[in-house]
Amino acid sequence: MATSEKPPYRYEEPIASRPGYKVPNRIDDDQCMGRSPRPYVAVAATFMFVALAIMFGVIFLTTRSNDLVTNTAHLEVKQMGDIRAALDQAFADERFLKLAESEPDVRGERMWARLIQERLIDEGNIGKLVSLNSPTDAKPYREDVMGGKPTSEPWCSYTAPSLGKLRKLYGHGGDDRAVLITFNARNWKNYPDHGVIVVWSGGEIAEFLPFEYFEENYGITEEEWADPAGKLFGKKAPFQYTYE
Repeated sequence: MATSEKPPYRYEEPIASRPGYKVPNRIDDDQCMGRSPRPYVAVAATFMFVALAIMFGVIFLTTRSNDLVTNTAHLEVKQMGDIRAALDQAFADERFLKLAESEPDVRGERMWARLIQERLIDEGNIGKLVSLNSPTDAKPYREDVMGGKPTSEPWCSYTAPSLGKLRKLYGHGGDDRAVLITFNARNWKNYPDHGVIVVWSGGEIAEFLPFEYFEENYGITEEEWADPAGKLFGKKAPFQYTYE
């Protein structure tokens, strides 16, 4: 009786590892259904990229803008220091007393013009009487200022006492100090985050001071602060001697 023998086990190499066999690409659900790959992933990524770019752009521009305003404010202080130095020179000239005696009531913008016209302040300072951050004022033609002609645009951004009072106020410090020079009404809000620039009678360097300082030390109200020409200049300390 013949016995059947099982053929010996023979190892067969997996199909995937055979030479020349190419593994088929994975077929996703979209391909099985005859659809093209989903586009929303790419759209969402693009939208997120654009949103981030806009956000960082806004942050950069805001920071940059604030830095520029701060730098301009520092230059404004330097510019006002130059004007203060020009006044010192004017006071040392005997012609200043003669002008103050003959025109004691000239004040504000007109006072600056007269000092320049009489060459008590060098005409090179004309441009320095324009605030660096003014929304309205522009450097005038020298000939217009020197000749007393009307300028095409406003040019002087600062207040001033009358000629008759200016020299008398100079050097008054302590409790008697008063504002000699500050922004006029149209330039009052040139630096809303810094306050207004102030030159005191006591000889201190120019500085920016906020509303809160004047509220605390001089009792100035928000209503008065909002209307400097009508409620502060020539009326209330420490602005009682300065005019537009």
